[in-house]
Amino acid sequence: MSSPPSAKYVLIQTTMGDYRQAFVKAIIEHFNESLTILCGQTYFYESLKTGVVGSRVFVTARNIFFLKRRVLLQLGVQRTAIQAESAVLEYNPRIINTWTVAFIRRILGRRTILWGHVYSRRGNDNWLRYFQRSLATGLIVYTEQQKEILINELKYRGEAFAAPNALYTHAEMQPLDGPERTGFLYVGRLVADKKPMQMLNAFVMAMPQLPADSKLLIVGDGPERANLERRILELNLSDRVKMFGHVGDYARLKEIYRQALASISAGAVGLSITQSLGFGVPMLYSRHDPHGPEIVAAREGWNCLCFETDSVQDLSAHMLQLQNERAAWISRAAAISSECRASFSVEKMAGEFIKAVLGPDK
Repeated sequence: MSSPPSAKYVLIQTTMGDYRQAFVKAIIEHFNESLTILCGQTYFYESLKTGVVGSRVFVTARNIFFLKRRVLLQLGVQRTAIQAESAVLEYNPRIINTWTVAFIRRILGRRTILWGHVYSRRGNDNWLRYFQRSLATGLIVYTEQQKEILINELKYRGEAFAAPNALYTHAEMQPLDGPERTGFLYVGRLVADKKPMQMLNAFVMAMPQLPADSKLLIVGDGPERANLERRILELNLSDRVKMFGHVGDYARLKEIYRQALASISAGAVGLSITQSLGFGVPMLYSRHDPHGPEIVAAREGWNCLCFETDSVQDLSAHMLQLQNERAAWISRAAAISSECRASFSVEKMAGEFIKAVLGPDK
C-alpha cells in the first residue's frame, strides 16, 4: 500500500459513501492540491462502503475493527494527519487514531477540528466525548440546533461550526410534480433497525384502497433485501413492489422520486429526509425512533406526517391519508423544496467545513 501524499489540509474519515460525492467535489474545487482526504473501505456497519471518487481522495487507510466492530484503529493515516497544518478528524471516541492524532497535534499546537454528532448514538454525552473534544481547536456538528447544544448546554469553549448534512447542490434540489406521483418510496440501507418489512406489510394492508398504479418503491441494499424479495414473491406483489438495489446516480434517483407521492422511514430518519424534501416529496416517518439530526427539517403537517412507532396499522392509515390528500401535498412541492434547499445544500455544508479548516480569521 503506497503512502498517501502530505498536504496542508487533511480530512480523515472511516469511510465516505457515494452520498458525499457532491460535498467532496466542492471542497476539492476550493482547496485543490492543498487538501488530502484519507479513508478506508468499510464502516462500523459493513453495509456502508466508500464510494466517493476525486483527485484528492485516497482510500489507503486500513480499517481494523475490534470488539465486534465497536472499536476502530486506522493504519496509514497518522503521519499525514499529524504533519498537516490543519486536520479534520472524526469525533468518535471509538476511533483510536482520533485520540492519538488529536493528542499529538495538541502538544504541537496545530489546528485540529473534530467532525461529528454532538451526542452519542444513544443520545447523551459522556466523559470520553468530553475529553476527546477537549483536545480539539473546534468542532463541526450537523445542525444549528446541535451547535447551540454544544455551546449552551455542554459549555464547549472551542470554535463551533454547523455544517448541515447535505447531499445536493442548490441547482440539484428542485421540486418534482406530475401525474406519475402516486407511489411510496424508501431510500436507505435494508437493515433490521430501518424496519423495511413493517413498511412492506403496511403497504400490503393499504393496497386494496390505493389506486392500481400506486407502487412501493424500495431503493437500497443490505441484509434484509433477501427477506423482502422472498416476501414479495410469496404475496405475488412483483407488479406493485419494485426493488431497485443501491442507486447512487443523481439522475436515476430523481426519476424514481418523480414516481413518489411520499417517502417513508419506518425506522430512524437520516439523510433521506433532506433528499426527499429537496425534491419536494413529503416524508412519512416513525414518531419515536432515535432519529438523526436531519430530523430538524421535518414540520409535521407541512412537509411530513408521523405514525405511531412500530404500528403497521397506523403506518398503513397514514399512507391512505396521504393518498386522499394527494393534490394538497403535491401543490406544496415547490415550497417544501425551497425550504429544504435554504438549509441543507452542499454549498452551505462545504462553506462551513472550509471555514472550520481555515479558521474564523481567514
